[in-house]
Amino acid sequence: MIISCRQTPKSRLPHLGRTTAIALALGLGIAPGLRATVVFDGATSPDAFNANIDAQDGIMAGGFSVGIAQQPTPGAPPPPTDGSLVISSGSTLTAGGDVLVGNTAGNDGTMIVTGAGSGLLVPGQLVVGNGVVLPGLGGGVPGATSVGTVDVSAGASLEAAQLVVGTFAAGATSGLGDGALDVSGTGSHLQINGFARIGQDGTGTLDLTSGATAAVSGDLSIAHTGGGSGSVTVGNGAALDVERALRVGEAGTGTLDLEGGAITAGALVAGRAPSGNGDIAITGSTSRVDLMGVPGVLPAQLQLGVAGRADMRIDLGAEVVLHGDGAIVQVARGDADQPGAPAARPGSGLEISGGGRLVADGAGVRMNIGQTANASGTVTLSGGGSALRLGAPDSRLRVGRDGAGLLSVSFGASVQAGLIEVGSQGVLMGNGGTVAGVVTVAAGGVVSPGLSPGELHFSDFVDFAAGGTLVLEVGVASGGGLVLDRVHFDGGVDLAGAIVELSLLDGLGANVLDTLSIGDFVDVLGVAAAPSVFADASFTLRTGGPTTTALAFSTSTGGFALPPSAVPEPASLALALLGLVGARRRRRG
Repeated sequence: MIISCRQTPKSRLPHLGRTTAIALALGLGIAPGLRATVVFDGATSPDAFNANIDAQDGIMAGGFSVGIAQQPTPGAPPPPTDGSLVISSGSTLTAGGDVLVGNTAGNDGTMIVTGAGSGLLVPGQLVVGNGVVLPGLGGGVPGATSVGTVDVSAGASLEAAQLVVGTFAAGATSGLGDGALDVSGTGSHLQINGFARIGQDGTGTLDLTSGATAAVSGDLSIAHTGGGSGSVTVGNGAALDVERALRVGEAGTGTLDLEGGAITAGALVAGRAPSGNGDIAITGSTSRVDLMGVPGVLPAQLQLGVAGRADMRIDLGAEVVLHGDGAIVQVARGDADQPGAPAARPGSGLEISGGGRLVADGAGVRMNIGQTANASGTVTLSGGGSALRLGAPDSRLRVGRDGAGLLSVSFGASVQAGLIEVGSQGVLMGNGGTVAGVVTVAAGGVVSPGLSPGELHFSDFVDFAAGGTLVLEVGVASGGGLVLDRVHFDGGVDLAGAIVELSLLDGLGANVLDTLSIGDFVDVLGVAAAPSVFADASFTLRTGGPTTTALAFSTSTGGFALPPSAVPEPASLALALLGLVGARRRRRG
């Protein structure tokens, strides 16, 4: 059945209102087994649609449903009842309350709003894909899926007080909700005046493409509960503006993909609850995320793995910018006080590659990798132009603050911060990367140039505390001969009390040390390091296995000698953390 409603003279609007109510009662599945489409084609008064068209006044009270089951034949399950609503050619309709599309388990609903000037205003909640079962009313099939689909296109608009895509009603014998909301085309706009949840309990998707825009005045949560699965895609010139927090994998499994579009939010948070899993991909030179904070409430924040797990990739020239003073970046925060938090959390990671950039230039910026005692996080930068920049002089980057942290900077990438602290469970490594900012290495912290072997540049002063470790590797080049780690301390270095570990790869024996000196591995202030720089450091040799062997060091020649005694390994964390990025003692080809 197709019922078409076209523009009607003003004097006939009351009659149209009554016709509309009846038509939608049929088209939205009031009778079992009915499939019908209702089309509004032509401009109507925004008030002409202010009617209750569900016939279940006690349930909907002024709203309406697209695809809802009703009373079945006694003793038989309710047959599928699907419905479609099309608002086009400048029609503007206003609901009296909530709007549900695909409202009962086993029943599907579709709503299309298309064309310049066409629009739907929902003063209540818009629910897309609601797998509810109503036992007392015989509505819905337990365990079945309700599919709801909403398309907004070609300059149309959709506005609601709240949005839920993919859910079911708690407390009822439920099915599954599967919802999809697509907004596409220049001038097409989605406006949510409160919270939005994509995959609340069920499965939900939100796609913004081809110049469309969306604005959410509250939080936007992707995979809101532990049972939720959700994804949001913004691409091809589209833009998403979230006034408060954009949460990815809040408690369920959520993804966010930005490719060729723009996102503005107060904060971007992934893996918030212990059960949360968030994946974020920001790719392409025209992709940009601006994190603004919420004035008077919170500064700009990027948090990956609050109590759960999260991974984020910034690639191919994309840029993420945190604005204002006091901005916070956390990779593997690992809240210990979250109910149900695991004793050992899976690692969370941030990858910046292909010229991607993460920038925070305000005062007082703080970034932590592996914040709490049982957290584990990695940040890897790779490729020319790839950058992590915390620009203000008072900014601070902590690698392994209280948990395990790894920062890898390679192949033309760079890191800049006022102060970079490598903690007791931190590793700073890389090949062909540059680190700018004063660096401190705590006892147990590791600096390891190379991806076995390779080189690393430090633009500013590096200070090793007693027990901090500098790893220098020797391997066999692909064409024969030796290849060595090389570290450049262009701003100077203090190695008093540090451990310098020489590591021999590829089956090399200790006899190779006979031809090497410390100046082959280390530059200080642009020249080969003088042996006196290492006068107060201790030296060990690793040839594989769980132990290191003490080395004698000549402060006159810079050479090494192997005494007969063996000592316990001082820094096994280097091996464990390098494995987080697949760099465990592997050769470069």
